Amino acid sequence: MKKLMFFAAMVVALFASCSSDDEPVNAGDGTAKTVSLSINADLAAASRVGFTPDGGGLKTSFQEGDYLIAYFRTADGGWLNKSTILYYDPASANGTKGTFRASNVVIPEGTGLLHILIGTTKGGTPYIDAAAGKCDLIDNLSQQDGTLESAAMHSVFQADIYTEGNLAYNKDNTEATLSNVTFKPKTSVVKIDATFPEGVKVEKGTPLTVTTESTYNQVQISSGNPGVKSLPVNAEGEAKFTIKVAEVNGNVATAYMTIWPGVKDDEFAGVNISATINGKIYTGDYTKTKEGKLEAGKLYKMATTLAFTAAETQKIWVNDNEQDVVAVSGTGDTDTDWLTVAGGKIHAKANETGAPRTGTITVDGVPYEITQVEAKDFKGNYTFTTKSFAATGSFIAANDPVSLDVTIGEPRKAVTLTDADGKTKHTNNVGIKGLFFDAVMDAAIEIDYANRTAKMGVFYDARAEEGQLIAADGAAKGKYARFIPALATRTAAAWAKPWKFDETNLGEPNYTWGWFTISADMKTIVYTNRVNNNVEFSTVSQYSSTMNQIVGIDIVLSATNDATATVSGYANVYQTNPKGYAGNIFKRK
Repeated sequence: MKKLMFFAAMVVALFASCSSDDEPVNAGDGTAKTVSLSINADLAAASRVGFTPDGGGLKTSFQEGDYLIAYFRTADGGWLNKSTILYYDPASANGTKGTFRASNVVIPEGTGLLHILIGTTKGGTPYIDAAAGKCDLIDNLSQQDGTLESAAMHSVFQADIYTEGNLAYNKDNTEATLSNVTFKPKTSVVKIDATFPEGVKVEKGTPLTVTTESTYNQVQISSGNPGVKSLPVNAEGEAKFTIKVAEVNGNVATAYMTIWPGVKDDEFAGVNISATINGKIYTGDYTKTKEGKLEAGKLYKMATTLAFTAAETQKIWVNDNEQDVVAVSGTGDTDTDWLTVAGGKIHAKANETGAPRTGTITVDGVPYEITQVEAKDFKGNYTFTTKSFAATGSFIAANDPVSLDVTIGEPRKAVTLTDADGKTKHTNNVGIKGLFFDAVMDAAIEIDYANRTAKMGVFYDARAEEGQLIAADGAAKGKYARFIPALATRTAAAWAKPWKFDETNLGEPNYTWGWFTISADMKTIVYTNRVNNNVEFSTVSQYSSTMNQIVGIDIVLSATNDATATVSGYANVYQTNPKGYAGNIFKRK
């Protein structure tokens, strides 16, 4: 309805396929009415879903694509596990009125009550969690776009309950009509007017954070009314909303938000509104003028004046090139020699230190934390800590824990390869030496500048033709080495048997990456051990077995480097559970 949604608050089951604690009602003699069903609906003024700035109702109308879902219940409220869909007939349009029709509708024997849901295919039904197998109506109010249209999308209306006696049957009971369907609002709209200090430029879309107590910011209806499933539970504790600015008039920002009123006497008694603009935090408070609970179907106005309270550090990552980083206004104050303000921009000199670096410059009271980083900055000397298993041809003895001196430098083969999903590509831009004689384990360091994260994927290459001839004496002399994943099986809490430490046939492709997290200070690279259900290992998705969790670095040897090479076991395994450590760790010296 003009891209709006009207929702009747369902009681237990919103779809016939939803599970219910109620048993289907026996149809008695098995008879049921089969009819062409029409429902005449009216969008009366009392059913408005939003408001104009002066408090008047939004103009509403049905449109092609709208539909009704009717749910059949017994007279005492039990569920018959039966529903039907009726589509809007555009030819029936008459102001705010319209008719919805369906053919061959089976009205089950025993029907005494109807519940009706009105929706539109123009915007889907975003509040019904049927896809997750639930039968609840969920209205997440915590994130709203701030416009009246957005507020309307979050509005909820509950239809009156209609008895089967209200159905008018004709033509030998082959047609039935239900008329005068009306709705009562369950939600209200708040108009926020936030006045910023003179000179502050506020843009449409700027997020406003609204913090209060004694209300819901997510409503979940599973038994006719919000209950303990709504958030915060029982409307106790802090409720936070993020609402975008919809209108700007000078230094006054306006936003609209849907609320669920009538929850607590002290709901919205004290409200804090805040916003961050160009790194500066502005806040203001609002005190409710009406005592007691708020009412549904109303427009409330919430006006406050915001003042500067603090500055938020603006964190920015860039590459090592000399460059202008960000536009600012004012002069800069910094204790670094590589950050300056010139021409209204923060300027960074080229990073030639050979390592990532971070500096802070404060402009007009706002700190800017600038980090320069590239993959090459991680080259250097590291200590690698792990748990070692050793067999024939090993490089280091078995120990737990054990530390090795390694170097991250140039890759053995700087190539870009496609992942098992057939789409994602990774470039091996560094190589790790010191894990096994003179062999190099390639790796891909990837930096997400927008989200300020960095990771390193060690390259497990089981391809026979990519084995490396080892310069070593003893059992490893004249052998070819490959770095492959040590594999184990995921459990609910951690990992366990079955495992395999010499698998050289990973599937297609016969390689993968295991992803290490790079710490905030850029000095530690860790593959965290899975000790609980919150830690996820990298997996070999193309591997045919569920034993596809990567639990370490495995080095296998073969006498030849061709497709017919066989492997009898591992030479070394560097397992990800060293005693006293979080996992396999590279620590920069």
